[in-house]
Amino acid sequence: MRTQCVVVCVVLFCAGLGGQALAEDKPTGTPLSGKELKELLTSVDGAITEARSSLGARWNTVYLRTGRAFVQWTGAGTVTQDSGYWRVEGDTLCLKWLKVIYPGVERCTRIHRIGENAYQAWNAEGEQISTFGLRP
Repeated sequence: MRTQCVVVCVVLFCAGLGGQALAEDKPTGTPLSGKELKELLTSVDGAITEARSSLGARWNTVYLRTGRAFVQWTGAGTVTQDSGYWRVEGDTLCLKWLKVIYPGVERCTRIHRIGENAYQAWNAEGEQISTFGLRP
């Protein structure tokens, strides 16, 4: 049976790989609860995010219901992959990559709904790190 996917289009994602925040200085919209985060990423097995940094790097992340996550990105003519784990802790989405992206360090974000099918992610330091939307 084919795995169904929900595609999450990340419009801009700077801090995940490059450590730079976006221009917004305060969260807007409504923060998602832990229950809403789980529903967002597990409505089907294999939710996929597509991201692009301000520096031109692009990456896709796959979220499995088991808590596993896989990422592949391209930049400067190379393709790199990593795998790790995701979980919801309280009202935050936490990711821990194993090999390349902050290896072994869990990083958590708060997700805010800013409109119909539009979300922002904010890190613990209060920096906006992404804006994204779901695509059926």
